[in-house]
Amino acid sequence: MGGVINIKTKRPEKKAQLEVDLSSGQLTSEDQGQTRNIQATASATVSGFGTKVTFSQREQDAFDLDSQTLAQEGVAFKKRHGSLYLDKDLGSMRAFANYIYLNGETTSRTSRPYSSSAFGAALNITDTTTHNIKAGAEGKAGVRTLRAVSYTHL
Repeated sequence: MGGVINIKTKRPEKKAQLEVDLSSGQLTSEDQGQTRNIQATASATVSGFGTKVTFSQREQDAFDLDSQTLAQEGVAFKKRHGSLYLDKDLGSMRAFANYIYLNGETTSRTSRPYSSSAFGAALNITDTTTHNIKAGAEGKAGVRTLRAVSYTHL
C-alpha cells in the first residue's frame, strides 16, 4: 500500500521568532494515563535564506480502567516530529527544501480470544521512523505560478 501526503509548511518569518509550548494532563482519575507535550518552532531569515526549525514530542502513559481484564484500554506512546525548512528568493523564482523526521513508538496490552490455543495477555510494540525530503522551485509566468517539486522518502 502506498500513497503521498502533501505537507505544506508555512514559510519562515523574516523577523526572528521562537515559540515553545509545554503541556501535560491526566486521562483518568487514577494515577495513570499521564500525557506530556512539547512543541518548539524557531524561524528567521539568515543570510537571505528563510529558515524554520520545528520539533514536537507527545507522550502518553498506558492506563487500565478495569484491572480485572487482560487488556488495557489506553496505550502508551511516544511520538516525535522534527523538520528543517529552507527557502531562497531568486528574483522571480523561489527555491525551497524541507526535511521531515517522524518517529512513533506504541506499546499496548491486549488479550487473545478464548478460542485461541495461546489464550492470555499479548504485548504489542510498534516503532516506526521515517525521513522525508521535499525540494522544489516555483516562479511566476505571467499570471500563472509554475511549480516543480520532488519528494524523497529515505
